[in-house]
Amino acid sequence: TSQNYSYYKKQVEDLKKTYETKEEKVLELLEKKFPNGQMSYGRFRGEVDVCRVNFFKEADAAENMINLSEYSEKIANALKEKIDTLQSIVGKMNDLQSELIISISNGDDGSDEEIDNLIREMNELIDSVKDYD
Repeated sequence: TSQNYSYYKKQVEDLKKTYETKEEKVLELLEKKFPNGQMSYGRFRGEVDVCRVNFFKEADAAENMINLSEYSEKIANALKEKIDTLQSIVGKMNDLQSELIISISNGDDGSDEEIDNLIREMNELIDSVKDYD
């Protein structure tokens, strides 16, 4: 690994750990919010799984760039974009976690609209990345 990429490599590794922690918490909260295998749980769980696949696809792409190349400004800029995307996905996962906590704390069995909106935003973010790649 080029010495110049070590900063990016550490960022990607840290984001992967953060994502894992957030995802674990979100899945715990989904189970609390939708007990006994409710249909909503399956739907939201499926969306989180899709998000995971895409997050790690981006992270792997960034790591491949780091491992396969000598330092160049063009690669560094591409890495910055990948890292921004990873940070955005982690941010959406964080928002989802917060929304689930609020919903569960309020005993809100009614509307899942906010959760739906956050999942949709995560999907739109992921779709925009797919369009870019």
